[in-house]
Amino acid sequence: PSGVKAASRLPVEGFRAKTTTSDIVQSAPKTTRHIVQQKNQWSGPSQKQKHESVPVPDGKNANSNILGIAVMLSGQGQGSTSKQMSLNGGKVVVATGFGKAYQVILNLSDTVVPCFNYHWAPTWAVISCVPSRGQPCLVSGGDDRMLCLWDVNSRAFITRTKMLAPVRCVDAAEKILAVGMVAGVFAIYHIRATRSLNSVYAFDRAQASMDYEIIFLASRRDVQHDISDIKFSPNQRMLATGSHEGYIDLYSFSVQGESTPNPTVDLTPLRRMKGHNSYVTHLDWSIDNKLLQSTCGAYEILYWSAADGTQLLSKDDNTEADSEWATLTCPFGFNVMGIWPHYSDGTDVNAVDVNPNAGLVATGDDFGKLKIFNYPCVSKDAPFSEGSGHSSHVMNVRFVRGSRCITTAGGCDTTIFLWDVKKKKSAIARAFR
Repeated sequence: PSGVKAASRLPVEGFRAKTTTSDIVQSAPKTTRHIVQQKNQWSGPSQKQKHESVPVPDGKNANSNILGIAVMLSGQGQGSTSKQMSLNGGKVVVATGFGKAYQVILNLSDTVVPCFNYHWAPTWAVISCVPSRGQPCLVSGGDDRMLCLWDVNSRAFITRTKMLAPVRCVDAAEKILAVGMVAGVFAIYHIRATRSLNSVYAFDRAQASMDYEIIFLASRRDVQHDISDIKFSPNQRMLATGSHEGYIDLYSFSVQGESTPNPTVDLTPLRRMKGHNSYVTHLDWSIDNKLLQSTCGAYEILYWSAADGTQLLSKDDNTEADSEWATLTCPFGFNVMGIWPHYSDGTDVNAVDVNPNAGLVATGDDFGKLKIFNYPCVSKDAPFSEGSGHSSHVMNVRFVRGSRCITTAGGCDTTIFLWDVKKKKSAIARAFR
């Protein structure tokens, strides 16, 4: 009818029009053609003022408060008739509010010696990595905004660095770390390892040691809510992030000059995958870099094509049965359906990790327990071994690369545990020996 404007031919988001993108570009006014062309590939929001659009929480800041004191006095031991104790030569261990404990030796000089480091706020993330040959390490982070590196063999603290925001998840690709944080921030870090030679005298044989430093490389912020999981693809050419906005964002990833002191990172947005009805909790890559699986707060498990970002439906493809996964951290699925106890909901198990070579699956739950099942775990009331020690929710669990050890992050108890998994001997076999 006259006087009525024709409807716009621009497509509505989520609606698949029969016309092609080129047809839309040609029919659109000149002022809108560049906008339509940008819809062809997701490039992420503008990174200008990416940390100022919505304030990023500070987490739990460090302070100089004394959190605890332990006194060890010198004197006669048990069984001695003398019960006198002396301050001279005794020791005092002081825990501070900035993650470092000191040992004070009570003598004439009152020597102060650094004792050990720790997290002083809830810990959320832990992952194993091997930054140098033969030295497995752990990387942990939490609400204190500290990313810490630990030596697995010596159980000792190595180094730490301050993050842009409280940490929620970590993934490692050799010496490169991807760290997901609150308020949609994620960053790339490099573990710089340098070899130093220590010798006292000129003709002594020098003993080599490794010095480590965590170096910031790049960061992005494409969503406004927490990054709940982050994973490198097996070929380390892509990076996937899952957020509390229900999106899975895919990026191309490359590192130039990784062996140099100052490598550079190319991090380019590829596509955004939408389909979950709640916040994304976990995601995994297939071993051929072509597929992704993800779970969310609505207890869904979805499968995605990394090539075009489309969701794969089970009626069209036997994805779950025919795919081999590089990691298995999703708590839902046929192979792990036996890990759930009676009367539990989908939030009782916080973290899952599978060691297919050992045939084990480990879980961390809201009750402070580490449970180990046989894998695959498909039977109801499946048997398991249980480890206790955490006084809060177990927020993360991971097998240590190249071993049967397991590491867990204890949430509000601010601890990182390392568990040694040993095969239980059969009671029947001992009876017949």
